[in-house]
Amino acid sequence: MKTQLCALILGALVTQAALADDPDPPALVGRISFVQGHAGLQAGDTPAEQVQVNRPVTIGDRVRTDSQSLLEISLGTAAVRMDQNTDVTVANLDEGITQLQLDGGALSLHVFELDRNENVEIDTPTATVRLREAGDYRIDTNDDGMTRVAVRHGDAEIDGGGRPIHVRDQQQLVFEGSDEPAQVIALTTPDDFDQWSMARDRHFENQRSTQYVSREVVGYEDLDANGNWDEIPEYGAVWYPSNVPADWAPYRDGRWVWVSPWGWSWVDDEPWGFAPFHYGRWAYVGRRWCWVPGPRHVRPVYAPALVAWNGGGVGVSVGFSISNRPSRWFPLGPREVYVPAHRASTRYLHNVNISNTVIVNNEVITNAYRGRARDVRYINRDAPNAITTRETLARVSRPPVQFRPLPPRPAFSRGVAEREGVPVAVRPPRPVVALRNDRRDDSRRFDSRGGDSGRRFDSRTDDGRRFDGRAGGQDRDRRGFEERPGAQAVPMQPRPQFQQRAQINERLQEQERRQQLQIREQEGQRAQVQREAAQRDAAQRDAAQRDAVERAQLQRQELLERQQQGQRQPQLRQELGARQRAEFQAQQAARESEAREQQAREQQRQFQSQREQQAQFQAQREQQMRQQQAQFQAQREQQAQFQAQREQQMRQQQQAQFQAQREQQMRQQQQAQFQVQREQQMRQQQAQQAQRPQRPSREETPRGAERRGSGRESAERQQLR
Repeated sequence: MKTQLCALILGALVTQAALADDPDPPALVGRISFVQGHAGLQAGDTPAEQVQVNRPVTIGDRVRTDSQSLLEISLGTAAVRMDQNTDVTVANLDEGITQLQLDGGALSLHVFELDRNENVEIDTPTATVRLREAGDYRIDTNDDGMTRVAVRHGDAEIDGGGRPIHVRDQQQLVFEGSDEPAQVIALTTPDDFDQWSMARDRHFENQRSTQYVSREVVGYEDLDANGNWDEIPEYGAVWYPSNVPADWAPYRDGRWVWVSPWGWSWVDDEPWGFAPFHYGRWAYVGRRWCWVPGPRHVRPVYAPALVAWNGGGVGVSVGFSISNRPSRWFPLGPREVYVPAHRASTRYLHNVNISNTVIVNNEVITNAYRGRARDVRYINRDAPNAITTRETLARVSRPPVQFRPLPPRPAFSRGVAEREGVPVAVRPPRPVVALRNDRRDDSRRFDSRGGDSGRRFDSRTDDGRRFDGRAGGQDRDRRGFEERPGAQAVPMQPRPQFQQRAQINERLQEQERRQQLQIREQEGQRAQVQREAAQRDAAQRDAAQRDAVERAQLQRQELLERQQQGQRQPQLRQELGARQRAEFQAQQAARESEAREQQAREQQRQFQSQREQQAQFQAQREQQMRQQQAQFQAQREQQAQFQAQREQQMRQQQQAQFQAQREQQMRQQQQAQFQVQREQQMRQQQAQQAQRPQRPSREETPRGAERRGSGRESAERQQLR
């Protein structure tokens, strides 16, 4: 059994190594998030089946609704809604590109986010609609070739074969497919389908889950209504599902569906069962299962089922064919590597793991991919009800419901419908978006792709087609237009930018091959060194064993000689006891040496801890000193400011005193000058009186003299004033 299991694993690894250059599967898928009534889904040439919630939708899938039916496809950052009697085919769906083909009916799109390098295109029989902004759009088409584009919010570009026409907020355009020019008119009143679409928009708004997961995680909108978020120290933010039985376990209630190119994909029965089963990891914490999402800043990559296959007690991931269903499986835990069963490159394996869990060492992913991982211990293998078998699934799951065969689709020739008896304006061939845009707007969040340039290898061949990976290995046009009887094949001319991208991809592939050769050479050298070291160790062990055997033989010979010489048994027992004591002493010495080493290590740890504490104390002390210096500097500045104010006040006081003294001196000088002038006047008057002849008068009496003296004094006082 072990030999067969090893051969199976080795064969799967050799197959993966031989097919390493195969194209990687898309990183983005759609999800059937709402169904009302009856709708059918046809994947390629397989029979149509009844649509169920959580069924993945990818390139080449055709979805059709019956009368009185409604359907919603969630794309993470966008929601596609179909009215009754609507037929839609997914022509392209991957990172940076969403291309749908509307064969009939009404289609509503609500785009939450749209980067400048992302392309969203809807092809109708007579026109091509390209969305330029995030917003609300509606496209209708019928069998007469009429295409109606209504824009409630946003910007759409309609290409009907001539000059493109832009339709913006609260506008609509009706394109009849004839020579008459189309006109942009005002938007009409919303009908029942519009009302239902707006009600579904509210389901995506105000979601708490967007704080923990990206909008690009398909199915995030159903987490808030069906569980609770919590924070745990080991994993951070986790989500606990509500309204589940006590013995519930992940990947138990559902079914396996073959979805190309991934292979067997899990479709859960719970209405919320998409995001937790295709992104992140599961953990059993506190007797409950919780979902651990991936890093929010990394662009998520879809996985068909994040489980480990269990068989014979060993968890391995090998390839399964469409006739070989999984038998035993259990959910992967956090930090565990997911190895897909489908063909993929090392870049895809790196992206699908780092976007859904935290992987500290990337070598773990490489070792798991190349089969070098040994003794892998899965944390969820021993959890209650973790392992699910095919028999258990058959008892609890619901089988798929077959749907009636879908009618044949109208043949497309570069976007022109050909129907009998219906005149359709034939327009020249137009280029369609056939490749996913590898150049993303990296300013919004971190790109999870590996490598220096961030590009992915383009899986197209030289003629512009891509290997689809479905059963039978059929080649399918990337745009989803299959060759059917009655369709006119129009040759596709390679565009210059595609040729340049192909050359760049070839150079990148050559660089990756060289790197792989270098890695293999380095691994060979390491293996050679390990083999030489193992040979030296084996030689040393053999020499030690030979020495031990020789010593044992010598000891036995000595014992035999002593017995032959007739020595007594007690002496032999004493010798044996002495040897045992010596061995015990050697063991005791080894234990003491180990204890001393342990003590030395403990002392070293304590010394290191003390050094760290001292460094911390030194840092605190330096910080305190800096604070004190800052305080001292502030005090010095305050003192300097106070001193400057004081000096300014003193200068003002001195100036005031000097001014007062100067004024006083001026008054004194004026008084002195006036006194001198007065004395001069008095002397002049006396001199004049002395020169006049004195004639005594009769009236001159002592009283009259007093009157004249008082008159002169009053005149002098007035002059002083």
